[in-house]
Amino acid sequence: MCNASVLDRLNSLLEPNGFLSINEHCEPNGEPRIIKPHPDFRIFLTVDPRYGELSRAMRNRAVEIFITTAPPSVSPFFEKISRVESSIQGFSSFQNLSQVQTFEQAPNQLTQISIDHLAMEELALLQRFAADSKNSTIQQFLGFLQSPYGSASVDAISSVYRALPEGLSFLQHVQPIHPLSSFIATTTTVDQEHFRWLGARYEFAQDIHQLATDIESRGRRAQGLKLGA
Repeated sequence: MCNASVLDRLNSLLEPNGFLSINEHCEPNGEPRIIKPHPDFRIFLTVDPRYGELSRAMRNRAVEIFITTAPPSVSPFFEKISRVESSIQGFSSFQNLSQVQTFEQAPNQLTQISIDHLAMEELALLQRFAADSKNSTIQQFLGFLQSPYGSASVDAISSVYRALPEGLSFLQHVQPIHPLSSFIATTTTVDQEHFRWLGARYEFAQDIHQLATDIESRGRRAQGLKLGA
């Protein structure tokens, strides 16, 4: 902490109609420079007794608020993640929502809603995130993205976002994967009929991929039963 004798130079400033006298800086007439505070001037000081004490004169000019415990410290590790890869923070809310269960909606339905609102730029992080998740809906969606159905759908949706008006083009990477979840695209796209068809195609492609996956899985199971008979 700053030396108490140095801080005491502020005492005159904290008086009613106070001022700060700077003896080290003189006016043309040789008098010390006088600085008067703005009418809305306020000063906030923090002190930790472990590192020194304020003088009684300074404390008498302040309203003290005592905090019994220090605020929890934030690990600098999280700050580095936020600066380097801020979009990964969205997956924290995504994971929390995917674990919620309500009477109206099963967890898998909530997970699908969360997936539909992932930004286009976040899809690149999904594989890394899915590696630590046991949620079957996430694994299925990752398989969909890696399939011809998924890649074709993503390419078609990306082309629409790339066609956003010039003043909004910088937002194309943060638009949701489900086109009908994008307020900007649904309100600025000229061909609304094509845009709605694109949303239906996205959902239909997922259904087709899931059906193909189920057929393949059942085929392998039947083949295994046949060989074991």
